[in-house]
Amino acid sequence: MAANLTVRNLTATPLELQVVERFEGEPTSDASRDEVKKLAVNLTSRITDIFNSTSDVVLPHARIKGEVKDHRDVSIPLQPFETHTTDIHAPNPGREVLRLTFESQGHRYQVDVPSASQRSTTMKKLDNGPNEYAAIYIQPGSCLAVFSSANLPCWMREIRDEYPLTALSIPGTHNSPTCHVALPSVRCQAVGVREQLENGVRFLDIRVNVSQEDKDLTLVHSAFPISLTGNKYFKDLVGVIYSFLDANPSETIIMSVKREGTGRGTDQRLSILLKEEFYDEKRWSAEESFFCGGTLTTSA
Repeated sequence: MAANLTVRNLTATPLELQVVERFEGEPTSDASRDEVKKLAVNLTSRITDIFNSTSDVVLPHARIKGEVKDHRDVSIPLQPFETHTTDIHAPNPGREVLRLTFESQGHRYQVDVPSASQRSTTMKKLDNGPNEYAAIYIQPGSCLAVFSSANLPCWMREIRDEYPLTALSIPGTHNSPTCHVALPSVRCQAVGVREQLENGVRFLDIRVNVSQEDKDLTLVHSAFPISLTGNKYFKDLVGVIYSFLDANPSETIIMSVKREGTGRGTDQRLSILLKEEFYDEKRWSAEESFFCGGTLTTSA
């Protein structure tokens, strides 16, 4: 039995789902469904111990084929940052596409679920509305997330100061600065931290090597430096972050700094270095639930 569709409004504006149209769909892959399913099963069987994978692998991406086979007018309001599980059956993966029409501030926006590509989808404006929305459909959870795609470098300025961090979904990256030429097991990101911040990321995961002999904090992933062409340093990363905050004073960055690597420095040594070498009361804060222009809040 198909799961019901869940919709998450990750924007600061109310939305209302008003129209649901169901179409026959077809997979967008050039390979046949059976070939892709067989390949996926072979791959996932090798990592079962790591992920809770199943053998029921399906293609999540599809494109519309033919005319609408079901039309339904609904009224499902979604307040800012609200998640709502509907009574709408999620699309059959690889075989169906839902076309959803939302209303926001008197204007209508439309999106296909799932989309025809693996990228996030820009919602279509039906009447030249002023807002920009994008959507990502997570097929395993039958969940559609809608977020604002406008002004990504300064999206926090749209958030009211009294909102606690726990009310928000903060975009973040794993091993954030690992975008350089490195061992395959080390490189996690395709772009650097500045570009990540420009695209809306506000949580950074930083791993540093701590030495007892010097004050340099080398950026690492586990025991390895993040670049084969030379060490990268925390102090330079902080400079990149400060430059972004200077250009976008409405933003706050949450950063986790963790000790890894082969250095003999302790967590206490790391804390001392962060305080003595980097802490700036105008930039850094230990507060957990606030917004302050151009602020970097950290945990070590």
